[in-house]
Amino acid sequence: MDVLEDNLDLQISPTYILRDLKDARDSYDMRVKIFEDRTKGWFFDHAKSLTNSGNQHVGFAVLKLLFSYFEMIAQYMEGMSSRGNSGPFFKRGVVYVFPELSDDPWKDDLLNLLWISARNGFFHSGMTQHRVFIRDSDAPIVFEDGKIYIDRFKFPERIYQHFDEYIEELKTSFDPFVRDHFSFIWRQVNGGKFYPISFSFTPYLNLII
Repeated sequence: MDVLEDNLDLQISPTYILRDLKDARDSYDMRVKIFEDRTKGWFFDHAKSLTNSGNQHVGFAVLKLLFSYFEMIAQYMEGMSSRGNSGPFFKRGVVYVFPELSDDPWKDDLLNLLWISARNGFFHSGMTQHRVFIRDSDAPIVFEDGKIYIDRFKFPERIYQHFDEYIEELKTSFDPFVRDHFSFIWRQVNGGKFYPISFSFTPYLNLII
């Protein structure tokens, strides 16, 4: 008895259920719809609700919801798995969202600290480690005196903006690399019965850190 066939009504996003993966197998547009619905409905919408709650102490909860975005989006944009190579993917993802960091003389120090103290702190220790703070400022992220200051409003908004732009690119671009890179990671994330990986292509990197 197939476990998946017996559970086709399980939610895979707020709007779609497991049965919809069958349609997405042959429909690029359906893949994009599910991806957008899942990311916004299960993560971004809740992060926004926290931010809009009026509670001044929700900043770290919002960041913890959003910090998985960077490594994820780098995989989809580049069409390669980050398995065994999470750090570089995370850092490239940060620069995709904040391209102004490319010209920052302290870029490497900032990205290393963001990876070690923020990302790894959240996911391994439950909290950021030393030298990462929340502070309202004119920029979404500031590196100053060896410390990182994250604006609790501007930082999340840039992530939301980047995702909206990426979704629009997926929906309107006919660039085979854009579409194939996305579909390759989609099949890895949603693999198994519905998504046998039976094709290959050579992905490229359009951003090197």
